[in-house]
Amino acid sequence: MIAGSIIMWIGIISSSFAPNILWVSITQGILFGFGAGLVFMMLPVIITQYFDKYKGLAFGITYSGSTSSAFVFPRLLLFLRETYNFKSSIRIFGAILMHVTAVSLILKEPEWITRKRHQDKRASRQPKPIVCTVDHPEPNCAKSPAKNSSPAPGSLMHGLTVLQSPMFYVVLASYILFGYTFDVFMATVVDFATDRGSNVSDAVSLIPLFSVTDTLGRLCLPVLADRGYLRRSTLAMINYTLMGLILMILPRVESYTGLVVICLVLGTFIGCGVSTYPALMAEYVDQQRLPISFGLVGTVAGPLFILKPLFIGHFRV
Repeated sequence: MIAGSIIMWIGIISSSFAPNILWVSITQGILFGFGAGLVFMMLPVIITQYFDKYKGLAFGITYSGSTSSAFVFPRLLLFLRETYNFKSSIRIFGAILMHVTAVSLILKEPEWITRKRHQDKRASRQPKPIVCTVDHPEPNCAKSPAKNSSPAPGSLMHGLTVLQSPMFYVVLASYILFGYTFDVFMATVVDFATDRGSNVSDAVSLIPLFSVTDTLGRLCLPVLADRGYLRRSTLAMINYTLMGLILMILPRVESYTGLVVICLVLGTFIGCGVSTYPALMAEYVDQQRLPISFGLVGTVAGPLFILKPLFIGHFRV
């Protein structure tokens, strides 16, 4: 987490000195992207270490920051660009990102998690006696230590055993489909509104309206699973189903009022999906394999998301 945050602000600040687009691609694209990936991968792991019953609400509060920033940072960037210049504004944003490093210093692994990991490692090193049945007595049979073939807890090989879990692939597939839907909607909703006759100002205002119910969905709906009213998997199923139905209605909407209603309702379900995914992963994968699990999901989903412009362009043309 600390390393990722440092790489993030180094990438942003370095991009302000860019002499060409290649420099920007390396600093903001590779450096910042790599650092952000580390931070966003470790953040849900840390949350699951501290929260058990109210994981969904904890994730909702955490991820509501990204929607809340939609109301603050665009105007802040505009103010900084008018007050200073664009390069100086980027450096100020890099300085703001330095606070992530300061906060990361506070986030430490809980004592009970560290203690349990050490106990599991010690237990994995202990020789295990063999219990065997033979036709002829072997007096030394029970004294022979068994070779422990299972990977040590906390090791890379132990983390990769998550690939043997069918539910991991279910969560992975649902996340990729949800992420594609979310990204494609956000990338096309303004253009869709203008195609339906809305002016640019009204079309752009759909994003802040969407962010309001998105925040509510991240904070409120996951509590249903936290309080035990619904299983988390049931909540995810209902949420994705309703989200799909709303998206099927969207192409038939002609009026701006209808688009506002669709964005408000869809924002609620998308917000719930954002908070539900990491909590659902933590429900099916044990704590020691969570970092590898989130890393594998990012490794698979990242290249697929890169193809998103081609996907949009294919249907847009």
